[in-house]
Amino acid sequence: MKYSIAVFSFSLLKVVAAKLWYPLDVKDYLCNNIKHGEKLPDDVEPELLLKKLDTSTLSREIAYSVMKNRENYAMPELLSLWEYLAPMSTVERRLRLYGMSIAKHDVRGNGNCLYHSLRTGFIKHGFSVKVLHNFINENLKPSIRAAYDAFKPSGAYYTASELKKLAHISNWGFDPDVKESMDHFDAATFKTQLDDTICQKPHVTVDRGLGTATRYMFDYEKYRDRLNNQEDVKTVASDMFRDMEKFFKIILGDVMDVSALQRIFSFRAVFFNQKESRVTCGIMDDGIKVKFYVNLYFNEGCHFALTGLIDLHIPYQPYEPISIFLAQDLPLPLAIIMGDDCRLSTD
Repeated sequence: MKYSIAVFSFSLLKVVAAKLWYPLDVKDYLCNNIKHGEKLPDDVEPELLLKKLDTSTLSREIAYSVMKNRENYAMPELLSLWEYLAPMSTVERRLRLYGMSIAKHDVRGNGNCLYHSLRTGFIKHGFSVKVLHNFINENLKPSIRAAYDAFKPSGAYYTASELKKLAHISNWGFDPDVKESMDHFDAATFKTQLDDTICQKPHVTVDRGLGTATRYMFDYEKYRDRLNNQEDVKTVASDMFRDMEKFFKIILGDVMDVSALQRIFSFRAVFFNQKESRVTCGIMDDGIKVKFYVNLYFNEGCHFALTGLIDLHIPYQPYEPISIFLAQDLPLPLAIIMGDDCRLSTD
């Protein structure tokens, strides 16, 4: 028995010392060797250790099993345009406890980076217009569903501008150019949403994200003034919708647009960030049954990119990180981290 323990201890030290393993993670998460009052290394985020992250019995068991197998993991060569995060993010350290890593696929930062990221992910994983149609939210408001049904994509996959238009429709709940959509137009809901948007404007700063800040540069007040002058609500709403489209070059995509697209296609975005110790899952409407997950990178409050997970158990090279998972195929390590950091679903 003593010999077995000695052999295991030696093997454990070898794993800890290996190039791709981080003693901090192994000690803190698995062995809990950081005693009260002991000084932490300078590169450690205290928040990560203070929070109860990755501490369930299941997560410890998986990480222990990965260590026990002592496989010789290697960072695979990535396909073109993919790159590992540098310096390594804390979330990536957490993923490596389970034999996984992440990479980023950058896209054009022309104000539509969110939509380019989603389009890139959809193309890489074969989520064409026809495939996405199978994931339509059954509980879409009739005004949005009518606008969606009338929408005519230009190709097999949605373009960035088409995704932006769909987000705009979903955000405001109608399309003035689709009669069937306007037949279901809710004047009271529009008035309330317009009032709420105007009330939020004084409180929005760039700290909340450049995309969100640009959204509030639009002059919503003049449309409320028209309503106060008893103009027809449908006419005012239609004019505002079209004027906002002219403003699209200034309005950057943000988490509100992600939420709007989630509302249509029943997915959930998982956001990774270079500086954060946790993942975030944005805003999710109640009652939506999540059918797939999309991994996105979000940095400095204004730039999105596609993020992909890498299974270090698989030696294939070059490697294509996986960015989209059907709900039933969500990797257990990511599910554990999401379970710690945000709600997995709204069911």
